[in-house]
Amino acid sequence: MEQGRQTRQIVVVDHVHKDDAHQADIDMNNLPAASCGYQAVRDARNEKSRERKTFTIPQLKADGYRELEWDGRTTIAVTEKSSGKIALALVGQPNDPTYAKSQLNVTNAMLKASESANFTSEDLNHRRASNSPALNVGISYGMGSVRPGNLVNERQHTPILQALLDNKDLRRMASFADATFKLWSPRVYKYIDDHLLKLYQHNPRLKKNFDNSIFPCAAFNFGPQVCCYGHRDMLNCPFAWCAIQALGQFDHTKGGHLVVEELKLYIQFPAGALIHIPSATLTHGNTPVQEHEIRLSFTQFCAGGLLRFVNNGFQGEKGLKRRNKRLYQQKMEEKKDRWEMGLALLCTVDEILDPAIHRPRDA
Repeated sequence: MEQGRQTRQIVVVDHVHKDDAHQADIDMNNLPAASCGYQAVRDARNEKSRERKTFTIPQLKADGYRELEWDGRTTIAVTEKSSGKIALALVGQPNDPTYAKSQLNVTNAMLKASESANFTSEDLNHRRASNSPALNVGISYGMGSVRPGNLVNERQHTPILQALLDNKDLRRMASFADATFKLWSPRVYKYIDDHLLKLYQHNPRLKKNFDNSIFPCAAFNFGPQVCCYGHRDMLNCPFAWCAIQALGQFDHTKGGHLVVEELKLYIQFPAGALIHIPSATLTHGNTPVQEHEIRLSFTQFCAGGLLRFVNNGFQGEKGLKRRNKRLYQQKMEEKKDRWEMGLALLCTVDEILDPAIHRPRDA
């Protein structure tokens, strides 16, 4: 289902199987969304020690974590036990032998890009990982910025990133992430699509990474042995998903797992596979791969601030309060129910199997 963004019922039948769902003991209402409903709260625990926490399989087993075996092809929906709503989706990859070649081509392109990037020691060590430089590219908003804008990278990194974005194999992977987001969370997809369309019409200078992917921003983790510490991406929209695609050549049964603290799970995560996860509210990281192996990652996401900016009439809250106090109060009231609204947009597997949910909006 990697071609195009129109979800056909035959695709749903082929990819969605109720028996493959994995029930999780989680209460999504209690996940750490912020009061605005468009981002998550900062982790109150000691960030410095927490973000340097490397997950190892022996320690995870000792701490009572369960391993979820996964071949990276069979789709598994991880659902909230009480409601059946899909919390995250282990999507896998297209059933096409050429896709494995595409992920290897992207791996090699990123390794080559890393060699010419002249990363500094500061680039190698950051709050999400050590010895693994990462670059973000695309459209974002937050951390004190006045309005949404295109991220600005170092001059020597800009052409490297553009070459990666133009890579046909990467575009194929980005399109697959888009299509599966629409398949597994169509209501959230529509909510984000509607808001971003308004944003792009308001500001045509904003530059999308891809014309075949809804996600406005992306991160390249260059490795060559990406192993993220446990972290949450608090500025991402908490009821939306972050699309993580593993790259490289490694034994996924021995390392490279996706660890999700709140679920007490470490999930086998083969190269080429895709997982959709609410990265703002679930603490996630990886187990290390073996010394001789290569693991990189490509991630797409949406900052919740972009949606808030549109909701506020294309302005920040301070500007809205200064210009229209009545509307400002109205928007502050709307905040109270936004997290609940976002959770209501999530689907159960039964809803995904209903053809009505995938019909075009004007049908």
